[in-house]
Amino acid sequence: LIALDEIGSILGVSIPDRPSQEFRAITWDQLGQLDPELIEIGSHTCSHPILTKCSESELENELTQSKNTIESELGRKVVSFCYPNGQIGDYNPSVMQAVQKAGYTNAVVAHGTLVEANANRFALERISAPHNNQLFQHMIDSRPYLSQQKKSLIGSK
Repeated sequence: LIALDEIGSILGVSIPDRPSQEFRAITWDQLGQLDPELIEIGSHTCSHPILTKCSESELENELTQSKNTIESELGRKVVSFCYPNGQIGDYNPSVMQAVQKAGYTNAVVAHGTLVEANANRFALERISAPHNNQLFQHMIDSRPYLSQQKKSLIGSK
């Protein structure tokens, strides 16, 4: 909080103790209204720890408590997991095994490129969207091109 106060002071703005209505988190009711055929709600732990630094019991608790809470609140099964930070070193084979044991069918990391057909479903790579709208549009426009290039490369092997 001290850092936020300093940032607010430097920028000459007042940072509220709680987010305003405009910036508050989505509610369970709002999440429940999202069409499960279009939007999947996955788990991301309870406290966002680096999972490779957790004890076995902490790891199990983070994985199962977050999953159980979402399932209880929304009344739908949670099958997907997203590793906190998702960088190399934030997950490893024993963490991936714990994710599978907790009942997830897949998990994503926060680095990589297009997913290969033989990808490890507990370390699916994803590409983060850029914050710049022009770069984001370029990325979206390039996806069909990248996919076609990949198919061409695979077909030529």
